[in-house]
Amino acid sequence: MSNKTQNSQNQSEAKPTEYTLDPEDWPAMEQLAVQMAGDMMAYLQGLENQPSWKPIPLEVKKYLEQKIPITPQSPEEVYQEFKDNILPYNKGNIHPRFFAWVQGTGTPLGALADLLASTMNPNVTIGEHTPMYVDKQVVEWCKQLLNFPSDSSGILVSGGSMANITALTVARNSFLGPTLRQEGLVKVNKQLVIYCSTETHSCILKAAEILGVGTNHIRKIGVNDSFEMKIDELKTTIQKDKANGLTPFAIVATTGTVNTGAIDPLEAIHHICQQFGLWMHIDGAYGALAKLDTHYADALKYIEKADSVAFDLHKWLFIPYEVGCTLIKDAAAHRASFAITPNYLLQTERGL
Repeated sequence: MSNKTQNSQNQSEAKPTEYTLDPEDWPAMEQLAVQMAGDMMAYLQGLENQPSWKPIPLEVKKYLEQKIPITPQSPEEVYQEFKDNILPYNKGNIHPRFFAWVQGTGTPLGALADLLASTMNPNVTIGEHTPMYVDKQVVEWCKQLLNFPSDSSGILVSGGSMANITALTVARNSFLGPTLRQEGLVKVNKQLVIYCSTETHSCILKAAEILGVGTNHIRKIGVNDSFEMKIDELKTTIQKDKANGLTPFAIVATTGTVNTGAIDPLEAIHHICQQFGLWMHIDGAYGALAKLDTHYADALKYIEKADSVAFDLHKWLFIPYEVGCTLIKDAAAHRASFAITPNYLLQTERGL
């Protein structure tokens, strides 16, 4: 063999191997997919005959503490691990006899929908592709469900906590003006105050911390015998804070508290917001969609008057975890609070 031929062979052997994420055996993967779907449908059908919750054995917890694997496993082995060590010890919220708090279940079709979405694997923030339009359509439906104006804005998020902080960010930015995003809070010579009831979800306190308001400036208003916010106390507290040089800017009303399902008096809160020029936000993570029930429609009608509302689709609508929604009445304020468009986020006719 000549030196030239030997060099050519060495160069050929030095070429990197081409890798792919495709299965080595497509028919076997398809067979596993069919088995998984069948197993999960059988699991759901027989769920009512099982306990709603089982304690996790110590050996299973130990098994799930193992270090990251170095060598690969077959898909079949991984699935068997799931069936042995994960599936039997569910939280229980998909069980028909699960009554703890407000954690809803999904549906068989919802599980299959997750498969379809994961197969497409889209990012719904940029690009010209149909999932963007599906996302937009769902937000439009959410506006219609709660009778929000067609020109209002909205966004799908991970759940109620993110939905609430999104809305309160818009409330703060709208109240303090357009320079806040550039200057930050350091030049704001105002101590903002948020008002809510003692029954309000703790995510509102977390939002106050993140927004720079601070939990010391969350006013937890007392509740009556029905666990609803006391309006007289709310009004008196606002007046006292203003007299002390503080700056009230938002009231958070709850429609469906986690502890008792109480609904704050929305009409009265709306009038107070109008009187003092405050942002009316509704934490409807649990109960906003009860507005569709004629039994609760009157109590929840003033959701339509709110500046913003946060609610979860994975509760009353039984969509698999997790998806929440924030609706903002002032679409321009929503956009002004978050919009930024670097080159890699520009919208183009041919997608990305």
